[in-house]
Amino acid sequence: MKILLIDGCAVEQPAAAWLAEACRERGWSPTTLNLRALTIASCTGCFGCWLRTPGICVTDDDGREVLKQLVQSDGVILLTPVTFGGYSALLKRALDRIIPMISPFFSTVNGETHHRLRYTRQPRFGALGLMGDDDAVEAQTFRTLVARNALNWHEPRPAVALVRADAGATATRATLQAAFDIAGWK
Repeated sequence: MKILLIDGCAVEQPAAAWLAEACRERGWSPTTLNLRALTIASCTGCFGCWLRTPGICVTDDDGREVLKQLVQSDGVILLTPVTFGGYSALLKRALDRIIPMISPFFSTVNGETHHRLRYTRQPRFGALGLMGDDDAVEAQTFRTLVARNALNWHEPRPAVALVRADAGATATRATLQAAFDIAGWK
């Protein structure tokens, strides 16, 4: 399985290497995109990716490469510090720019209105959140955010793992493997 790891940490984290290692332990082929090294402008909300250049953002920067690699992957795993239960600013900006992967048309999923998928094949969706403190409310907010984002991808079982930022390699990899198993990632 070809896995795209999107590293949304503002500073290098050892968890990025541990995440890639956990993927390789399962026989997957991970590729890491380090958002710190990319130039990605904010989404302007122009909807040009739906109307003028369907499936391609009108802004020509590294955001296009993120989307290209994402749609060519079997799975995507986000790595982010958990900030008030959400993603880092780097990761949020990149996620805003992948809207071209969905269609401007709608469908009903579990009684809710969501965008239709643009492509017939959709990568699996998961996230590894790095927590600063053991905050149960912040952790639950993060899990809910990932689950709601996964629903927009029509992903019924996202792999979600939360670890303290100061957790070691063994604990982080074990938490990831459990999250992959729970989500049914093979």
